[in-house]
Amino acid sequence: MKKLYSTVVIVAVAVVFCTATSFAQVTRYVVTDDDNFSNSATFYTIGAGGALTQSTVVPTGGAGLGGGYFSTPRVNVVRANGCIYVANNADNPGTIAGIVESTQTLAGTFPGSAGDNGGSYGIGIAVAPGKLYAGFAGSGTIGTFRVLAGCMLRFVKDTSAIGLNGGAIDGMKVHGTILVVAYADGSIESFNIASGAPVSNGDKQLSSGYNLGYGVPAGTGQFSETRPAARQ
Repeated sequence: MKKLYSTVVIVAVAVVFCTATSFAQVTRYVVTDDDNFSNSATFYTIGAGGALTQSTVVPTGGAGLGGGYFSTPRVNVVRANGCIYVANNADNPGTIAGIVESTQTLAGTFPGSAGDNGGSYGIGIAVAPGKLYAGFAGSGTIGTFRVLAGCMLRFVKDTSAIGLNGGAIDGMKVHGTILVVAYADGSIESFNIASGAPVSNGDKQLSSGYNLGYGVPAGTGQFSETRPAARQ
């Protein structure tokens, strides 16, 4: 099992683009989930040649873990409503902080159910239109949240998510109405999210890499689609 722990403060990043003036001048930022014990998110402006300059540190209202799975996506951006969501991995119950992109201020800190927690691995975040999914590795649950105005969140319900060998959630990715989950025990699974909360497609299986003895999935990558060839 790939139990990778980080002693590095910055464990997750996202790139956001903010409109700075009425002339559509764009400022680019890197945003980190600092995962420190009094947790925060840090904004860095991206300058010439990719140089980073620290801009703002936003307290997230929760506690970081200081480690866990490297591949767990702990920060995510919802471009449609200008919100950044950051995991407070050590909170119990686990919480997600909502940050307003334009003002770089905390909108609130939102818990899952009483039993949701990241344990010693962390909380992953995946987003779909109007919904946020938090993968609580410690409790083996995926919490569904409704995305509200002002970067607020409302918890809806939990869905059980545990690997074939009892492993914790390692990575998550949304594509359309599909949520794919990788587990740290070598298995993978997909869920249908068309109705909001994830419903398993009943396809939990060991990954090809695991079966070949190469290890376990450490996250989820980009989706690949095969389209019918155009008629001549």
